[in-house]
Amino acid sequence: MFLNNSKLMIATVLGVLQTSSILAFGTTLLVPEDFPTIQDALNVAVLGDQVSVAPGVYNENVIFQSNGVTLLSRTLHASTIDGGGSGHVVVLNTFSGTVDGFVITGGGFSNAGVFTSQASQVIQNNIITGNNGRGIWISGGSVAWIENNVITNNSSSGYGIGFFESSGTVVNNYIAQHSRGISCSSVGSVVIVNNTIVDSGNYSIFINDASAEITNNILANANYGIFFVGPFGADITSKVSEFLTISHNDVWGNSQLNYYAELGGIPNAIAGSFSPMPGIGEISVDPLLNGALGYSLQPGSPCIDAGDNNAVPLSVSTDLAGNPRFFEDLATIDTGNGTAPIVDIGALEFGGGAAGIPTVSVWGMTVLSLLCLSAGTFVFRKIRHIGPPGRHLPISR
Repeated sequence: MFLNNSKLMIATVLGVLQTSSILAFGTTLLVPEDFPTIQDALNVAVLGDQVSVAPGVYNENVIFQSNGVTLLSRTLHASTIDGGGSGHVVVLNTFSGTVDGFVITGGGFSNAGVFTSQASQVIQNNIITGNNGRGIWISGGSVAWIENNVITNNSSSGYGIGFFESSGTVVNNYIAQHSRGISCSSVGSVVIVNNTIVDSGNYSIFINDASAEITNNILANANYGIFFVGPFGADITSKVSEFLTISHNDVWGNSQLNYYAELGGIPNAIAGSFSPMPGIGEISVDPLLNGALGYSLQPGSPCIDAGDNNAVPLSVSTDLAGNPRFFEDLATIDTGNGTAPIVDIGALEFGGGAAGIPTVSVWGMTVLSLLCLSAGTFVFRKIRHIGPPGRHLPISR
């Protein structure tokens, strides 16, 4: 229910971006060749323009000034926007737009790497790390498409992604080392599909007075896997099933509880608090993540061929590393839903190509990068857009 509605809503709102980005009058503004700073380029960019940023470190906080602008790192993850520990790093406010391919770091206390309000946004292919509050903060009735990001270590007391009075789709992201991996509160609706969310201090996913579809995710090593709070009455079973759809996740290794619901001040952690519970296709088994290879799935992982094909948005054909999102492992018996090949659970597909995600250094910290590997040879990774047209980047090992 939530998936179809959310996809329709996002397609409707972001369709404006797609149309505007391919109009003939759209201009490419080059940083630093034409404009010394990213903000200088954003100040003059208008509907349909692309701000193309060359490799380098840009010590600034940037604010969009117009709708339908694409902010693009010319080489994937070679352009860093560093807020220097003050304020939000990238701000869209009321303007719809796209942020694609950057390293975003240095947000100030209680601020975010990317902040949006009252608009529709595409946030994709970024590394968002080292911000002292939240990785991504979606607020004020925004609608966001968040895909193929690595979001790590944005304050142990903060969120990887936070939604407030907003909606969106979160797909193919790796989120780690926050108090809350994903937090959604106050009358929003979020689709959370094929993400790997690990090492959250409190909650992998926190839902408060909002609705969510949670499918094909790895949710591991937090205090709580899925934590749901609402202001409703004592009919906890019907209310949980009304606002949550949960299926085909691996919720494992959470020190308190894998699933918890509290409605109207009435706590309930037993099976009856979710319907169905633990959910169609749900498992609670060690996902066998290979930390040495970018938290990819190891052979024999219970997450291989265990997801729900129907939950994957139609526009998604590759995983976080740019490999086929649907890949049939002949050594694994299919336990998921759909016609083979069955999608895996988590952000990375097993056996589809690259072994995992290499690392890069930001502020002296080791974080995951989204580069595509192919045995030391050049490969072409298609960067997909809901909005601007796709691009192909040659990436070497």
